[in-house]
Formats: sequence, C-alpha cells, structure tokens
Amino acid sequence: RFFEGKNGLLRMQEDFLASGETLVLGISAMDEVFRVFPQFSESYVPGRVKRGIRSKLIYTAKDERIIKLMSSNDAMLRESKYISPEKFPISTDITIYKDSVAIATLKEKLFGAIITNKEVANSFRGMFNLIWTMANTI
Repeated sequence: RFFEGKNGLLRMQEDFLASGETLVLGISAMDEVFRVFPQFSESYVPGRVKRGIRSKLIYTAKDERIIKLMSSNDAMLRESKYISPEKFPISTDITIYKDSVAIATLKEKLFGAIITNKEVANSFRGMFNLIWTMANTI
C-alpha cells in the first residue's frame, strides 16, 4: 500500500498502532522525524504507550535534545540505540511490525509504503537484529 504527504504518513502510523502488535522495531532518522512531525513525542509516543506497544529503536540524530529525548526510557516502553548519522547516513523511517514493514521517506516529497509479507518482514527483522547487535561497535 502506498501513502503520500504528511497525512499519508500519519495513516501509516495509525496502521501499526492499530495492528495489535506488542513490539515494534524501528530504524529512524530522528532529526527528520521531528522536522516533519514537531509534536512526535507528544502525539505518537503516548498513543503507542497507551496501547502497551513496546519499541526497540535504532536512531540517528544531530540535535543533542533529540538524542537525549529518544534514549531508552522504561516509562515510554522504549529501548533504543543511537548511531551517529555520519556513520549511519539514513533519511528514512522504517518500522517492522507483525508481518509488515512500513518505509517512509522524510526528505523532499513525503512518501511511504507498507509491505505486508511474512518473508519480507522476517528479513527486515533479521537486518534490524544485526544492526542492533553491532550498534555499539559502529
């Protein structure tokens, strides 16, 4: 499924919030997330926490406030690992949940896609776990 614009990306967020998943895996360029969604930590995060959805996040950011804000936080049901954007240059947001992978571009034209396929989701889960394991060495 394809989504365009800021409203399309918000619909993508609602898809995984409504999925019934208890753990989402994310790889995000958080400077870009906050540029597109300045109220991200006041809107999306409380909705995820209210639904009891835990988050494992690998993220980049240059803004020190964002780096601190997105660190692991039990109250926010978030475990996270920071990687310098110079070492891990990404500008997208990837979320893995159930049998789906949501990929959103956050620069220039806002666009996203959700691929629902067990094999694709499992492959992305494997890549996430590899990066997660290696994050402290990058």
